[in-house]
Amino acid sequence: MDGMRNRKRSFLLLAIVLSFASAGCTYVPTAELKVFRESVVAANTAATPVLDELSSTERKVKNDIVAREKGRPTFNPADAAYFSDIGDAPATTVFRRGYKVLDRLSEVLVGLATGAGTASDVANVEGLASEAADLVAILSSASLAAAPAAGVITPAFAVVKPALEEVSNELSRLQARQVIEAVQARKLVEKLTDALIAATPAMFPLLIRDADRRANSTSATDDAAAAYVERVAKVRVLLANYVVLLREVNSAWNEAVRALESKSTANVTVLTERVSELRAAAIATRRAYVEMNVGR
Repeated sequence: MDGMRNRKRSFLLLAIVLSFASAGCTYVPTAELKVFRESVVAANTAATPVLDELSSTERKVKNDIVAREKGRPTFNPADAAYFSDIGDAPATTVFRRGYKVLDRLSEVLVGLATGAGTASDVANVEGLASEAADLVAILSSASLAAAPAAGVITPAFAVVKPALEEVSNELSRLQARQVIEAVQARKLVEKLTDALIAATPAMFPLLIRDADRRANSTSATDDAAAAYVERVAKVRVLLANYVVLLREVNSAWNEAVRALESKSTANVTVLTERVSELRAAAIATRRAYVEMNVGR
């Protein structure tokens, strides 16, 4: 009887040890990943109108260049993205792709962490690999070289290329821990957010271009000069908010990585406050965009 009792106790202890070991191996920082997801959504929400305007201005620049060309008008298929009313202009396409990769990554990780919709998770992982491959292709395309401010944009995104290639292969494992570790090992989130931030100096002159031209034309008025000064100030605020949100994306990601490494989640109240702050920051950035275009 005692021997059977001891065996049962041994099995119970073994089960407890195995359950703890299993928990240690499979722990995923679900709460932090949800905050990371919220930070990406907030950044995307704030960036969307900025990228819309950037694409429009990019096309204006190209149209102005073409208008100044002498001789008979021609059409170059390589420039189609500048004149088409489908999709974005070339440089803006790169920025938008960067956001799509971050968005898909955050969506996939939350899905894997919560175990919601396995079939959907598989589709999302395959979609992320496709988005990564598309971004790599755009980085290598000849059309990007013709984009305004390409000298700033291309080097900033070039560092992302090898990380995207490796991570897109790792994602097929469909395990949240492995995805997080693969992404962190290659610093994908950091490289993407840094690249988007590094491109803001190239965005700035495009977003103030029209006001600049009016203020510096031969028929410029005092009102045009004042409007230019106001536009510069508002664009600076807008891009500053944009940069802060991108840094929050990287910060939220680092919190998820730390939680994974320590196998413990942060205070729920703190995480809830972070989400509220992110949403407020996104609203503030959208408001800054609206104010930037008031009376334009």
